[in-house]
Amino acid sequence: MNEAAIWSFWGPLLTIALVFAIRLRRAGRERLFDLRRWWLLPLFFTALVGILLAAAPPPLLGWATFVAALVPGALLGWHRGKLTDLHLDEQGRVVQRTSPLAILMLLAIVLVRSGVRQYRGGAPGDPHPALLATLVTDGLLGLALGLVVATRIELLIRARRLIGAAPA
Repeated sequence: MNEAAIWSFWGPLLTIALVFAIRLRRAGRERLFDLRRWWLLPLFFTALVGILLAAAPPPLLGWATFVAALVPGALLGWHRGKLTDLHLDEQGRVVQRTSPLAILMLLAIVLVRSGVRQYRGGAPGDPHPALLATLVTDGLLGLALGLVVATRIELLIRARRLIGAAPA
């Protein structure tokens, strides 16, 4: 494997790992939930999924798997948002605590998909035995995207309710 091929595989994975390491370091700690910037994480994750799908486009069945997994992902995200600790601090600001396990799960989904895509062999769409693994990882990306976006929307709804119910 030449140096360009090594960097084309490891470069994006290292970048993704660095971003997730930063997120993981902040997980488990209380931090402010900024009502003006709640949309940044869903936007970032949507862009990341878009880049992964553009770099290795799935076959038609992979797209169907991706889209079909968005709904259960959104349901899981809604439930995760319900379970996330969210409260007001002394100054009336919304505070949240994110689970490190949720961040590790998202990282695992991205890394497994990238690894399967790299090592499955053949061209996209080939009837290769690893096609099932590729379809599973495409579904996992849809699941993760639905989870992240729905979680943030649920947290936004809960944060607005908390602020509305707070004594003035």
